[in-house]
Order: sequence, then C-alpha cells, then structure tokens
Amino acid sequence: MASALAIGIALAVVHLVAVATIVRTIVSGIEPAWPMLWLILFWVDLPFSLIWLAIEKMRHRAKAPPLFVPWLRAPLNDLDNFVLPFLILGVGGTVWWFLLPQFVGQVIA
Repeated sequence: MASALAIGIALAVVHLVAVATIVRTIVSGIEPAWPMLWLILFWVDLPFSLIWLAIEKMRHRAKAPPLFVPWLRAPLNDLDNFVLPFLILGVGGTVWWFLLPQFVGQVIA
C-alpha cells in the first residue's frame, strides 16, 4: 500500500509539472493556438478527461454562448478554453493520477 502511495505521488507530481508547463506557455502567449495545448492532457488523462468532453457536448447542445469574465485578462477570462480545462484536466487529472495507483492496488489486493 505504501508503494501505491509513493507511485501516486510521483505520477501526480509529473502531471502537475506538465500542467504548470502548459499553463506557463498559455499565459506567456508563446503559442497562438493555445486552446489546443489542453488536448495533450486530454489524452493523458483518459478516461477521466471524458468529463470535459461531456460538459462541452452539453454546452454545445444547449447552444450556450462562450463564457468570458470581462475584468480578468486573457486567457484567464476565458472560462470555456482555460478555466474549465484547467479545473478538469489540471486539478482533476492530477488527483486522478494520484488516486489511480491506489485503486489498482486495492483491486489487486
């Protein structure tokens, strides 16, 4: 069980470094097509990232307008392309990679 915890921490740290790199790249404005950077984590975080896909599909079906917060600077004001993916893939994905080895350890035990 302790090894599952250590593996979970290591995977979460690696994921957190990837998230930090993507966020730094987005905020610095280096990449003009920055919303596409989240797709890297989309594939890494499968099946957890399907939550993001489900939310986007519901918003598309409801024909919801893009969500922007006018008093924040770009890209932080873009709730659809920055905040939602950051919460689901950045925060949720990191938690996913922390808990996954522990779930696998429970199944094996």
